[in-house]
Amino acid sequence: MKKTKIIIIFSLLFSTFFLGGLVIIQLGAQNRSNVIFYDLNSPNLEISAINYDNITVISDGYDGEWWNNYSSSYSDIVADSNGNIHVVWQDGTPGKWGVGYNQSDPNKRDEEIMYANKTIGSSWSNATVLSDGYANQWGWNDEFSVNADIVSDSQCNLHVVWQDYTPGEWGTDGEIFYVNRTLSGWSNITVVSDGYEGSWEQNTGESSSPRIAIDNADTLHVVWYDNSDGDWSYDNDDYEIMYVNKTIPWSEFTVISDGYDGEWWNTEWSSLPAIATDNSGNIHIVWTEETQGEWGDDDEILYTKITKITTLSPTSPSIFLPPIIVEEDDSLIPILTIGGIVAIIGIIGVIIIIVIRKRS
Repeated sequence: MKKTKIIIIFSLLFSTFFLGGLVIIQLGAQNRSNVIFYDLNSPNLEISAINYDNITVISDGYDGEWWNNYSSSYSDIVADSNGNIHVVWQDGTPGKWGVGYNQSDPNKRDEEIMYANKTIGSSWSNATVLSDGYANQWGWNDEFSVNADIVSDSQCNLHVVWQDYTPGEWGTDGEIFYVNRTLSGWSNITVVSDGYEGSWEQNTGESSSPRIAIDNADTLHVVWYDNSDGDWSYDNDDYEIMYVNKTIPWSEFTVISDGYDGEWWNTEWSSLPAIATDNSGNIHIVWTEETQGEWGDDDEILYTKITKITTLSPTSPSIFLPPIIVEEDDSLIPILTIGGIVAIIGIIGVIIIIVIRKRS
């Protein structure tokens, strides 16, 4: 299809006098538009181009069926290492998973987390419910599931967390749920904000707004804000930022917005965290903070970093590999085993024999 090129004269006048450049809008085939900006202020002519497609509805309209009749919101997106696109969102549409967002009773919310993907060379998939229906068991998740976040690891496995108010052995408070997708399909949910080592009494408050990140070793890191009681809070009156990670299994939660060096100074709400990892495996976290300080009584953005901790140990016991002792100053001291000492003596003996023979 021959491209139709349109150069808008007004853009020449406006961009020249106000932007210092020339904007050209090009309408092309396949509903694709190109916006090109020529920078006239630069000593060397620079061209910036933005190509964007027409919109696509991905939460409804699969195969021409417009079945989704209620609010789809709070989406998140990730591209895996193969270039496939994955999207999650919360949805109030009713179905075999439940009543959805009950308009006659706003207090009854059975929103679910839905997922769709687009692989290279194909169209968007139909929506899949992640927060209910594992092993075709529908309806157990009968409260609202919201605020989903998604990442992809180096093997293109997917990892999703969200905030869920469905009651269970973890209690009736909101918890952070997690699922993953591997070649075997989607997993059942795991509660990551409570239940460490089988104890469901640690987290008794509301766990909200989770965010997930993955480092270059495929370790998962999750943060959220929480008003559970502890050294940091009493009577559920103070939200803190909590953190867990997953190698195998999930770790116990740690409060990272308070308690540094044993000082529990943070007395107001810490909320809405965000998390990222760097190439060295360090974890960087920011959040909104209401606690007053030398910065004043206005809300501020606070930051902390979790430094990557490397555990050195053999994959299987060996009398020749030394164990590692971590001193209080974090220095690593290798301790030789008997086998290691014998091996070193043997190596020294061989070297001495070789030296004697060469001299002879």
